[in-house]
Amino acid sequence: MLSFVTRFRLKGQLKSPDISTRSKAVDFLAKNTSDPSAVKLLVMARSKEGGNGVGYTALKAIESVDSAGAVDALLAALRDGDDGLRCGAAKALGNIRDPRSVEGLCAALKDDDGQIRWAASVALGNIGDPRAASALIEVLSTSHKMIVETHKDILIGWCNTALGASKALGQIATGVRRTSWRPLFGKSVTLK
Repeated sequence: MLSFVTRFRLKGQLKSPDISTRSKAVDFLAKNTSDPSAVKLLVMARSKEGGNGVGYTALKAIESVDSAGAVDALLAALRDGDDGLRCGAAKALGNIRDPRSVEGLCAALKDDDGQIRWAASVALGNIGDPRAASALIEVLSTSHKMIVETHKDILIGWCNTALGASKALGQIATGVRRTSWRPLFGKSVTLK
């Protein structure tokens, strides 16, 4: 377990303007991923750095953690107050694809921050768990057009992969008025 002082020092190093300092901190954390606080700091590093360099190393370290430890730490980070941390956690959960994260990601679909909702919807699409369908359908009826387009694509992908198109479309159609889906799926799909 990382001590409070070590975590405090690493947090400072992750905020350093020097990429070498940030990189060393991420490398240290990557070797200590059995500690949930290390995973949380890696998520923070990932969200601050983006997809390149240090952020990529942090993401790979997060994804290499045994599933239980990573998912628990990422779900805790998803409920954290920092928007960047929560967005990074949602993205990492989508990359890990553990079904235990579906409930937390569905809750994130109701977040005030659009980027977090977006990351959660993409993550749910990556996971492909049918339990996410009702939450995604709810978002379809209440969101901005860009979010609706993303969710539509995720639902179509989910329909095609998770349950098979006809069974999934049947389940979706039972919960939503038929006319509201025609514009989303186009003329090629008829819901009865």
